[in-house]
Amino acid sequence: DIPIYEEKQDPAKCTLYKCEKDAGRIVLNTVTCAPQEPKTGCRNVDSPVELPFPDCCPLVVCNAPVYGG
Repeated sequence: DIPIYEEKQDPAKCTLYKCEKDAGRIVLNTVTCAPQEPKTGCRNVDSPVELPFPDCCPLVVCNAPVYGG
């Protein structure tokens, strides 16, 4: 159960549930990570699911060019 005006994170996945009141109705909003399409030279890297939302969302990591040598 989530009290009105409070939120709770799913411990098994990076999802946040918010219980809100909208126009006199109680609404349960679900917030998830936005899908990301990595560009060439980049990739999605999963973050630990136990981190607080949105820190648990995957990161896009790109290969950095190496200068000098």
